[in-house]
Amino acid sequence: MKQQQAREFTFNQASAWRPACNGTEQEFLVGDYTYIYLYNAIERTSKFYCIDTDRFLTDKEAWALKGE
Repeated sequence: MKQQQAREFTFNQASAWRPACNGTEQEFLVGDYTYIYLYNAIERTSKFYCIDTDRFLTDKEAWALKGE
């Protein structure tokens, strides 16, 4: 099983994506993958992002994470 490692996320000013919850959202493990919930300040949308695969989840994939 993968152990969670301390990570430091850096976002430059040109990026619209930020950790959600006013920048306080923390990454979390589900199985072998690390996710974080991000907010896009320009589009005013939010999505789950898989750090390990470098991709955003679809809504269906995000609901599957919650087991719903």
